Amino acid sequence: MFSKSALNQLHYGFTLVEMMVSIALSVTIMSGVVQMLVFNKNIFIMEHELATIQENARYVVRILADEIHMAGFTGCNSQALSYANSVKGSSGNWYLAGAGIQGFDYKAGRKSFPKEFRADILPNTDAIVIRRGDASGLRLTSMQNIASAVIPLASRHPYKSGQIMMITTPDCQQVGVFQLSGPGNASNTATSMEHAAGSSTQGNCTSNLAGNFSCNSLAASLALDYPSGSNLMALSSAAYYVGVSSNDAGVPTLHRERLLLNTNTHTIYTAAEELVQGVEYMQILYGFDADNNDNIPDIYVGADYPGLHWDKVKSVRLALRLRSALPVYNKKVNYPEFEQIKGSDGSDRFMRQLVETTITLRN
Repeated sequence: MFSKSALNQLHYGFTLVEMMVSIALSVTIMSGVVQMLVFNKNIFIMEHELATIQENARYVVRILADEIHMAGFTGCNSQALSYANSVKGSSGNWYLAGAGIQGFDYKAGRKSFPKEFRADILPNTDAIVIRRGDASGLRLTSMQNIASAVIPLASRHPYKSGQIMMITTPDCQQVGVFQLSGPGNASNTATSMEHAAGSSTQGNCTSNLAGNFSCNSLAASLALDYPSGSNLMALSSAAYYVGVSSNDAGVPTLHRERLLLNTNTHTIYTAAEELVQGVEYMQILYGFDADNNDNIPDIYVGADYPGLHWDKVKSVRLALRLRSALPVYNKKVNYPEFEQIKGSDGSDRFMRQLVETTITLRN
């Protein structure tokens, strides 16, 4: 049997004080749980963004280092004495002619950048162009008479008509650049290359590939043959710069504008592609062998330095600043000034990281 007091407690339930104490305890416990969940979420986001920045930084440095190392590659390690470029419109064209490396400094003005991507450049960021031969290629097995527009090969080649090609003598003293005029190679069965002169807008202005000339100065051409062992490879040209992502207008991104071939029309063009998001600034200095030709940089200067010769650049110093995709801090974070660039106060609460490296050219 229940006692009278027990029956009264069963009848009336919890008192108001007991209910208030229970609610207060529940709110306190839930508040702690929510705070712990929010704290853990913020820590997770911060760690994820930091890991992404570091991964992107490693990837960017690796891409740029690999390209800069190979700048000016022609099949061997010494620079050619003579460079014959028979491609129409090559003179003054950033993706068809010039030294293996060339830079553009925003301090010189937006108009100093190539027209293909100058409108996409973010303020206070530099750009760098790398020209080189592909690492893979072919070798001539017999003497090539330079007066002939046909280069016979011992095996089939994979290149398509319209491709910009490079041929180099074994001693690296002579380089020739031409546009492959034939034969058509839809099934990769061609065993020869043609570099005949043509009347179209693109193509070659001459079949001669010897001497030191461009289509604007053919008088310097020579009658030099390419001997057995000469290297034959495709020309690779690419410009790297910082622009805005096409997927997210608020995210700065490293872009690459590179030389491509339209296999339907057999014509060349350039197109941009996004490489890495979060690259906010890129500042570049060039190690310049200014006085004694000992292949050791004497000074580091920007691309707008008046006395800079691109064929005497021996190293490149990169300074990159990357930022997170999301704001991660709950208050303003003060950052030091980046490469004399203002507006780095961190009021937008993004996480940022500075990456610096120096890369030596091999060629």
